[in-house]
Amino acid sequence: MDANKIEALQRAAYRIRECCALCTGFVQGKKSPLWGTCELRTYRHGKHTEKLTGGCRRASVMACGWCPDFQKDEVLMRKHVGDYVCLMEGRDAADQPKS
Repeated sequence: MDANKIEALQRAAYRIRECCALCTGFVQGKKSPLWGTCELRTYRHGKHTEKLTGGCRRASVMACGWCPDFQKDEVLMRKHVGDYVCLMEGRDAADQPKS
């Protein structure tokens, strides 16, 4: 990790926020990495009634979205955020990576 890069991002007040892409309920879509579905949010589709699911579908969500039921996925945090964890909202200087 380049400490100068982290320092430059911190000076710019850059923050990484909790979002769907870091949640246990997020399933990334195949067409776009920015969109997927949420296993925590289902709904009954107004137009279609699937026999297997009783008409219930997982809600389509954008990876950078957020809801109050956010559940942090530690594996995804390590995979996607990694050494940038010090830039997560709510983190302080104690979370700084060691150079």
